[in-house]
Amino acid sequence: MKKFIPLISGLILFISTPTFAFNTDEVSILNTLTNHYEFVEDLNNLSVSFKGKRRTTFQSDNYLKPYTIKSLYEYQYDLDEKQFYFHDQHVYPGNYIFDENIVHKNGKTILYDRNGFTKGKQLQYLDYNLTEFKEDLTEDLDLLAAHSILAHITNENTKIKILKEQVILTLKSDDKEKVNYTFSLSPIQLTSIAYPNLNVKTVFSKPITQMNITFASSVKHFKDNKLKNDLTLYKLKKISGINQAMLEIPKGYGPFVDEIDNPLRWVELATDLYLINYVAGDRHVLVKESKNGLTVFGAPRSSKVSEQVIAFINKHLPNKNIDSVYITHAHSDHMGGLNYYANKGISIIADQYSINVIKAYPKFSEVVNNWKFTSVKHKQSLNNAIFYVPKNSHSDGQSFVYFPTSKIIYQGDFLEIPFDNSLPTHMADVEKEFIDFLRVEKINYNRIVGHHRNNNMTPKVVNAYYSSHHNL
Repeated sequence: MKKFIPLISGLILFISTPTFAFNTDEVSILNTLTNHYEFVEDLNNLSVSFKGKRRTTFQSDNYLKPYTIKSLYEYQYDLDEKQFYFHDQHVYPGNYIFDENIVHKNGKTILYDRNGFTKGKQLQYLDYNLTEFKEDLTEDLDLLAAHSILAHITNENTKIKILKEQVILTLKSDDKEKVNYTFSLSPIQLTSIAYPNLNVKTVFSKPITQMNITFASSVKHFKDNKLKNDLTLYKLKKISGINQAMLEIPKGYGPFVDEIDNPLRWVELATDLYLINYVAGDRHVLVKESKNGLTVFGAPRSSKVSEQVIAFINKHLPNKNIDSVYITHAHSDHMGGLNYYANKGISIIADQYSINVIKAYPKFSEVVNNWKFTSVKHKQSLNNAIFYVPKNSHSDGQSFVYFPTSKIIYQGDFLEIPFDNSLPTHMADVEKEFIDFLRVEKINYNRIVGHHRNNNMTPKVVNAYYSSHHNL
């Protein structure tokens, strides 16, 4: 679900004691706007398609040249049959393609992974209903947003400001939250929705007409005056209903899985190497013992997650000192938990490029100058582990570690075979680069532990994945 700002869900709060009273001109304006958008009431069956662009610095292949994540969104809904279909696709550095469908019929909502990249063949029930689906679409479709806002206006919760070419409706709640809805009057169009207290704004522009429906083709979401998401609505049409084949789960999918957070799990992989499963839900962290103390491999998400991991380590290896923490690369989700380690004086191990990114990361700016770093180079050995920093298309600096004694590799974002070991129908460029590298270097491994999802990728599975897309 592509939620950005609270819109319809917040409207139920706009009930307060009488404060405003509409004058004749204001009533006339409201009637004009309401009549203009009255046709929306009949849009019970609709198909809407967007293209999206979102620039990212700390999910980029090069943080000095922010990467543009390209997305596709397709919405279809049938209010009469109480059904909907949602498809979203996102392309990340290294040609990783996240591609999922959400379908809803007979009161049930099911999510599945179209290319099997993240969830494999497993299915998931979602607590996500038709109302919530419509709310998400309303955030990006001006005519739905305008109709919904106008339906909730009263002289008790709304102040109207009439300007020469536009009108601003300010809705107010008991908690003093304000939302400003700006309409142009010639032609009539909702041009922006702004939350001044949150410094969040959506701007609608470039109206076009399809099937006698005029809508904003450009939708830009801003936070703190920075563009966060740039959408282009390129197709809108009325439909007689949703093609029922689109609501069917493809053959070969299953079973259903629960998304309940599992407790952390401790697994001994070797006499000095331990695996922690279910970190931040579906991630994995390794712990290596050496004469210098413990090295933790992986610091995902947040300081809260790192605090939980350290407590878990102390439970299983009491009185052992954590000397260092390693990250594969400096993307925000991989380095988000470094703060908790570094502020305890624990040294951060990474390649030099990743260290440079960590130092530039805004969330660390106030404390990073006090942190300790250990830079590793390509094929460097440290505490009975070998670090490799191969060139790749996912990040200019990205490494993995090989433990020669146990023949185990720990990596993040080099290889993303799902946890059920089914073979994705799309192989990212960086995955081919990684497997080719392992073969050229003749790295003899028994198991690849992924930072994400799958902690036991065997050579058999890796080779089968490769051969399903490329010649061996």
